[in-house]
Amino acid sequence: MLPDAAWQAVAFAATFVYGSFFEWALHRFVMHRRQKVVPYRFDLHALVHHKLFGPGDTFHANSDEMLGHVTFAPRDYLILLLVNAPVFLAVQWVGGVPLALGASLAVLAYLGTFDTLHWMFHVPQGRVIERSWIFRWLKSHHRLHHRYHNRNLNVVVPLADWVLRTRVR
Repeated sequence: MLPDAAWQAVAFAATFVYGSFFEWALHRFVMHRRQKVVPYRFDLHALVHHKLFGPGDTFHANSDEMLGHVTFAPRDYLILLLVNAPVFLAVQWVGGVPLALGASLAVLAYLGTFDTLHWMFHVPQGRVIERSWIFRWLKSHHRLHHRYHNRNLNVVVPLADWVLRTRVR
């Protein structure tokens, strides 16, 4: 049996794979379809973010209004952590291995990575990372989402886009 810290590390890594599919589902079914339970996500994303940020000249922020519509609000971190916590606790209980902490930390890391990448995509500043091939590839992937709203739904790990065939080039 693995030590507790090893299980937490495995859970952290596995949650990034899970995170790709969770991000994809949240983006497709909550942020691009109006829901009665959380309509504000659709309004903020599909109606405001996509209206402000197009695939062409308006992809980069050029006003204070645009800057206010690039990242998640702090409450969203808490909401997404609370939505996922029952899944992690159930898997921990059924599997009998400690993983909820590692998985929860991965959710926060995934969201932080999402926010950071998304900010850098829409607010470029000539950072060293912006010249890397992986960053340029992810940015191109995301820019295509702004052209084809139901495609390229992943920002951080486009695994779900590939597996679920929503990736366009």
